[in-house]
Amino acid sequence: MKTRDCEIRVIYGDTDAMGIVYHVNYIKWFEKGRTEWLRQIGYTYKKMEEEGIWLPVSAVTCDYKAPAKYDDVLIIKTWIKKLKGATIIMAYEIVKAETGEICVIGTTTHPVTNPDLKPLRLKTMNPELYGIMKEELDEEEVPKDGYIDLGIPFRDYLLLEMPITSTCQPDCKGICVECGQNLNIATCEHNHSVDYS
Repeated sequence: MKTRDCEIRVIYGDTDAMGIVYHVNYIKWFEKGRTEWLRQIGYTYKKMEEEGIWLPVSAVTCDYKAPAKYDDVLIIKTWIKKLKGATIIMAYEIVKAETGEICVIGTTTHPVTNPDLKPLRLKTMNPELYGIMKEELDEEEVPKDGYIDLGIPFRDYLLLEMPITSTCQPDCKGICVECGQNLNIATCEHNHSVDYS
């Protein structure tokens, strides 16, 4: 993956009563990473907005791995995970600079819109920006089947990315968490979720 990195230092205002970074701050830092990512590729948010291109957030994932504390220096690693005509998925990893320990991983999904939040096709609206983003997209991240690893457990990937009737690998069996059926599909016949762990 091709990451663009920036640093932050945790201040007291970032922490909660337990002395660790308040969980919502990581979402705020995703925005900082995304803003700096755009600046580093040579296309700021300000420039995009002046051209009538907005990237509102439609979804966020955030998987907490280890707490950060006051005065920790954190590195926000940001990269483009998926690029479609009118949707961009950004990915993030926030790590402790001193140890490299991962604090959180996550994604944000952004429809490309005009200021009235009407969808735009980025490739048509701004071929230059689309081309820059496409160059940043690590093609090794795109499997031959067209799905992209979002950095989430395989069972969640099945539920999010594949139709309910799709099967996983032949040797992969799951158990319905409700009725105990052995399955190799995303849900059982009762539409319950399946545990692949």
